[in-house]
Order: sequence, then structure tokens, then C-alpha cells
Amino acid sequence: MKVASMRQCECGYMARFAKDPKVPIDFDTPSRSYYLRLTSRTRVELLFCFVCGGSFGVQHRRRCECGVLRKWATIADSCVQYDPASGEYSLTYGHRCRLFFTYCPCCGARVEPRCGGCFRKRPSADRLRLERALKGTKTISQVIAVLGEPDERQDSITFDEEEREIYGSRAVRELVRYTRVSETIDIVAQELEGGTLQVFYRAKPKVGL
Repeated sequence: MKVASMRQCECGYMARFAKDPKVPIDFDTPSRSYYLRLTSRTRVELLFCFVCGGSFGVQHRRRCECGVLRKWATIADSCVQYDPASGEYSLTYGHRCRLFFTYCPCCGARVEPRCGGCFRKRPSADRLRLERALKGTKTISQVIAVLGEPDERQDSITFDEEEREIYGSRAVRELVRYTRVSETIDIVAQELEGGTLQVFYRAKPKVGL
């Protein structure tokens, strides 16, 4: 199956990944096709963007059952890996870098955790409570004043000029992570250069899965 033009990607991330020498994705100009360097000897075509799925909405309404990611993950030295704990597939590269598959790059359908309900389905009450508590915070210090000392702390994350140019990345001055403020939600807060505060709320996997 050959997808017409470059409609398989609407978000622009495929083009960015192809420009990043650390990511094992290439763009072939004559055929206008993207390829994944699955191993040092194997290259496979990516028919759909695994971040946005492209513009093929009909495909998005169903779950991937083609088995291609499962096959890729079983190949020796493959950059595609499967996490049985979460049921997620990811593209691994560099030093502990991962890109997660939201859509299948072969059939375009959604990639969902194999364990089905492995993530808590209704964290909304906790999330709303935490969002209200953190409303108006503009710095890491203010977040800590509200939630207390974090469970994890990282001083800074920097990006080289190439990453800044490709992704528009800004350095992270400080990052804190809270894993015990809620039974259903983990919080990551990071303060970027320029003073912007970003807060992420992530659902916890269910206990025992």
C-alpha cells in the first residue's frame, strides 16, 4: 500500500525527526517517503506518522491489529521496543531516548496498550483538585510552596543548537516530579528559560498490572 503524497503526516514531526541525526528516521526526496532504520541492516518505510496518524480519520477510529509493531519489536537489535508492563511500543535511540507510537506507521490505526485498562480511567477528580491547587503558580518555588518538597528533582536540561533549531526546544532550568500527592496522578513541573512554567499531569498505571 502506498499513501498518496505526504498526507500521512499533519503534525510536522516526521520532517523534524528526519532532520535530527540522532533519530533513526530518513526522508527520501525522490520518492517523498520516510524510512525507519529498524536495525543497522534493515530499513522499513513509514506509511503513516506515528505521532498524529496523518489525515486519515477513518483509520483512526479503529485499533491497530496488523501486528507490524509486534513483529518489529521481536527483531534482534530493533530500535522498536515493547513494554509488557504498560503495553506500549516505543522507538528507542541515543541515551535512553524514546518516542512512543500513538498510531501504527504501517496501517495508520491507533496503537493502544495491549493490557487494555492498565491505566486508571478516571483521574479527573484528582486532576481537577490539583489543577485548582496549582492555579496561578508561575515558578517551581511556588509549586513547592503548594505541594511541598518533590519526590524527585533535576537541576537543568539543556539542548544543543541543532535541537533548538529543529524542535524549537528551550532549556529547562529546573524540573520537579511528584509521585505521592495523589493515588491516580503524577505531576511533573518544569521551569523553562525565560521563566515559563509547564505542569504535566500523568495518569498512574493501576496497581498490580
